[in-house]
Amino acid sequence: MLRPQRKLRKRRTSGGLDYSHLENRQLLAANLSSGLQVPNALPPATNLITNGEFSTFDQGDAFSVTNEFATARFLPGAQVAGWNVTDGDGDGDSVVNLISFNNERGTILEIDSTAGQDDRVFQDINTVAGQEYLLAFDFRNSQLDGNADPSTNDFEVFWNGELVASMTGGDFWQTAAFTVTGAANDSGVSRLEFRDGREGNRGGDGRGALIHCVGLSEVTSAPVVNGGFEDVGTGAGPNFVPDNVAGWSVFNFADDASPRVIQVNEFQTGETPIEGQNYLSVNSDSSLIDHVFQDIATSSGETYYVTFSYRTDPASTAEAEQLRVRWNGEWAATFVGDSDWQSVGILLDADSDLSRLSFREAGEQPGAGAGVHIDDLQIFTVDQVVNDLSIDLNGTGDDDTITQNFTEGNAPLPVAPNLVVSHESGTQFSSATVALLGSPVGSTEVLAFDADAVQAAGLTSEYDAVVGVLTLEGDATIAQYQTVLRTVTYQNTAETFSIVQREIGFELADDSIPSGDTNSEQVVAVVSLSEQNDAPVLATIQDQTAGFGEIVEFQVDADDLDGDTLDFAVSIDGLAATSAQPTISDSGEFSLIATEAGTFEVTVTATDAANQVAQQTFDLTVGEFIPFEGIGALSNIPGPLRQGIYTEAPPQNIDTNNTFDAILDTDVGEIQIRLLASESPTFVNNFVNLARDGFYDGLVFHRVIDGFVAQGGDPLGTGTGGPGFQIPDEVGNTIPFDSGGQLSFANSGNNTTGSQFFITFDQTGLNNSQFSVFGNVTAGDDVLDQIVRTQVGNSTPIPGTTPTIINSITIVETEA
Repeated sequence: MLRPQRKLRKRRTSGGLDYSHLENRQLLAANLSSGLQVPNALPPATNLITNGEFSTFDQGDAFSVTNEFATARFLPGAQVAGWNVTDGDGDGDSVVNLISFNNERGTILEIDSTAGQDDRVFQDINTVAGQEYLLAFDFRNSQLDGNADPSTNDFEVFWNGELVASMTGGDFWQTAAFTVTGAANDSGVSRLEFRDGREGNRGGDGRGALIHCVGLSEVTSAPVVNGGFEDVGTGAGPNFVPDNVAGWSVFNFADDASPRVIQVNEFQTGETPIEGQNYLSVNSDSSLIDHVFQDIATSSGETYYVTFSYRTDPASTAEAEQLRVRWNGEWAATFVGDSDWQSVGILLDADSDLSRLSFREAGEQPGAGAGVHIDDLQIFTVDQVVNDLSIDLNGTGDDDTITQNFTEGNAPLPVAPNLVVSHESGTQFSSATVALLGSPVGSTEVLAFDADAVQAAGLTSEYDAVVGVLTLEGDATIAQYQTVLRTVTYQNTAETFSIVQREIGFELADDSIPSGDTNSEQVVAVVSLSEQNDAPVLATIQDQTAGFGEIVEFQVDADDLDGDTLDFAVSIDGLAATSAQPTISDSGEFSLIATEAGTFEVTVTATDAANQVAQQTFDLTVGEFIPFEGIGALSNIPGPLRQGIYTEAPPQNIDTNNTFDAILDTDVGEIQIRLLASESPTFVNNFVNLARDGFYDGLVFHRVIDGFVAQGGDPLGTGTGGPGFQIPDEVGNTIPFDSGGQLSFANSGNNTTGSQFFITFDQTGLNNSQFSVFGNVTAGDDVLDQIVRTQVGNSTPIPGTTPTIINSITIVETEA
């Protein structure tokens, strides 16, 4: 089977995993792998365990991650690949309990699946009799939610029916490592088994220890001096100078920094020795922080597994002691144990021919004089298995990949018609896998063998469209496998390709190899995908209606099967060039301000990258502009298009007995003006009707002279525009221009009043026979002061000024 690519695992704190024992310095460690930080997996090319990370399982409908973690239970065998279970009483109703994390841990095994039941999980592995193997796995307790009794976190490890270790999970992940020997039996099979509790404590509470990253690989013992910490001196114990404990050196972090002693203790009567008669106690003196190390001969680039047994001092009353491990000056791991011996391991890489392994007690202050105990230190090199299964895709022996071209709509493409396979140490293969690397596109991408060739070779094949994997199984000769593999074809019936290249991986396996990696190296063929262009498609656009001055907006729905970005355009028949024109955005958002009455034909086009065009036509009907109805019909129309929009002045339709207030909302604030309807009924009537039509909305104060006036109301913003009519002067109004905040209409001579108005800043002394005051500012004097000055005097503009905008003018009428 194809091996999944190893992902770079980021070291970070994740929900559900307690990394509180890590120090900042540990996070800086380079080329180190610790079970406390990331899964401490063996190199994938060496692992003999199937599904050691429990990532392959049939989740069915029961498994989902909705919160920090979720739990589901599955039957053994096909549903949890590689693993089987029993409950110890033979009734066969046991299940595997899995927990899934939303982090790099992914799916893990929980031993205790059912309260009151003795659960056992096992796997049978092909091994070589007498061969030494390294068994390693990550473990911790299951107190993720505070509901578990810590006493039920005990578990046992059995190898070929014999107890290897009794373990207790701690509050964070640690890595255990043991050496085991291949079984001497006819089948060449060894059984690895995990059980949910120690003898005398069978049947848990339904929450047991967690196990992850189970690995088994062939190993070779590497040189380490005195891994049992046996003393060779004659001095009185328990403290011995370094020379009496061969291979080890000591220093401490006391102020004098002078070398101290190594403390080795003898196993007492009633204790079962781990290795030899002595063990190391890291904390030799309550006034010191001890640091014990050994320099070990290593090979640059080699992978090493360091294993040792440890426990906290059973006689200590202090909190659980921590043990820090360093490798070449970098933090490798922190361990917290209990009073029982446990075996742990760390996967390390060497970058030179000499590496320093160090143990030290935790903390920056001296310990209590009762530290962690260590014994049976061993170092192993992880042996790589030589693999001579190979695939030559193009049959030339140059190890080059091949690239084929596939065009949309074509017949299935032969992927590697000249492929050559070989197996120097064997005569046959047992399986082959051809896979779409990356995510397959549903049922549109298919890999297939020629059915007749498969049958002739006596093999079976199956294609899994979900994962894009084509399998070939059965024992057959090299030549038979080669013949079938040459028939592999690639077909893609998608209308559009989400990728430009598809990589197809080939891999072979021979299950007769007794151990190590039984798969060939994966080789990859490349298929370049080319599309045939498809014209875009526009959805039907319905006819549109709008009132005068309304904004017509809608989304044009378009699709391009090739996934091209579409360019949209719009045109309209019969609309005057002086009217507002329609627009359409890059994403197909249509917009038009209705500034001209009538029915118009609108055409929308969408053009793809190959200049193929889709087109839709619809009618747009715009109602007539009915002036002076007070519905704000001009609010959305651009100012210049209001120029001359009226054909006559408004009728005299206000009730002068009522009170009228004008609220000018500007971009610098709000100004309130009381209109003088009794004194200037004609001017107030004109102003009220224009404001209610929305004529002033969005215009600017185009002529603003400090100390004089702020003038606005010109649709052109130049001082030359107007509404299209003129009204007579208000000759009966004799209110003098003697203060700021007075409202009047501007004109260009007698009886030329239109829409332009001004508000005084100060006493102006204007002739009230030429101009008439028809309103006074009642609120917003401070806003009046903020209106942007645009001119100095009547003829000199102020460079760089941006006129103040009149957002709207609202008329508030109060009945008498």
